Amino acid sequence: MVTLKYGEEVPAKESTKTGYTFSGWDNIPATMPDSDITIKGSYKSNQTTPVSSLTEAPSIKVWSFNHTIYIETAPDSQYKIISR
Repeated sequence: MVTLKYGEEVPAKESTKTGYTFSGWDNIPATMPDSDITIKGSYKSNQTTPVSSLTEAPSIKVWSFNHTIYIETAPDSQYKIISR
């Protein structure tokens, strides 16, 4: 937590979190307004996580990164993706 007076410059220092890369601050003002504010930072994971609920085959690779699922298939392969 940082305490600032009205009109003071709001510092935009980078934040750290083990295993993550800092993406930036959301809606950070240049100077402190005349009321309390909360500024949230965003992070992205540095690690990929295997998707264990999907079966891999020689022609398909499945993994997730930053809450996105990636599917890599062999050329000319056809797969039907079903969301539950």
